[in-house]
Amino acid sequence: MKKIFNYKLFLFAALAMSLNSCKMDVPNINQPSGSAVPTTREGIIAISAGLQMYYSTNGIAATYFYPAVTARELKGVATFTNTLELEAGGTELPTANGNILTLWSSMQKLLGMSESVLNNASSISTLTGGTLSGTLANAHLYRAIALGALATSFEKANTQTQKDGKVAFVDRQAVLAEAIKSLNTAIALVQQTPYHRNLHRR
Repeated sequence: MKKIFNYKLFLFAALAMSLNSCKMDVPNINQPSGSAVPTTREGIIAISAGLQMYYSTNGIAATYFYPAVTARELKGVATFTNTLELEAGGTELPTANGNILTLWSSMQKLLGMSESVLNNASSISTLTGGTLSGTLANAHLYRAIALGALATSFEKANTQTQKDGKVAFVDRQAVLAEAIKSLNTAIALVQQTPYHRNLHRR
């Protein structure tokens, strides 16, 4: 009888603890959802700064190193298959080469981040003046960088991203023309509404 009582007491305690246990999916207020980030001033500025960080840590290596190996501007000293395929070039360079895919995907991400800023920054009421123009110009700059890298590395590419993957591919002349258009827009934005930092002399 005592064993049955102890068993029932154990089951009751376990049930009580499971009902009162804490939830592990606590929302992190410092990590908003992806859809919420581009709709706030802080989020847009963070993406704008992230463009430079992403390009300097991921994009620039793919943009300069991989094509330079094929063009014999750099020597690939590694014995990895990807690098050997880059050195061979031509028909020996398959579309499934990991470095080529990295170049393509990193420029697509840079392009998508730029579009996120360009599509949302102007609709944020607290983002105005030189801060807005500078943010937009920065996004146009990195959009142009992404398009320029795609144009010089591939025969055809897209000038806009699509989440459903249904993008239109155009020849490299059209991609370069779009890159130049973005650069001219960036220059016009900065000239029209320059950013002025208030400097106070002591």
